[in-house]
Amino acid sequence: MHSLSRNASRLLTDSASRYPERTAIVFGDDRITYEALDAAANRLANPARLARDPAW
Repeated sequence: MHSLSRNASRLLTDSASRYPERTAIVFGDDRITYEALDAAANRLANPARLARDPAW
């Protein structure tokens, strides 16, 4: 994984652990918490990880 991607992933994971209920993203009237953003990122990333490495 590219260094920038790895650092962004780590930052999101750490923020979700520390501040799960804090707002991570605001788009118009919608707000997404760090916890929800981390969960969504994992749902997107896990199939890609499994496709690359079935043992994962």
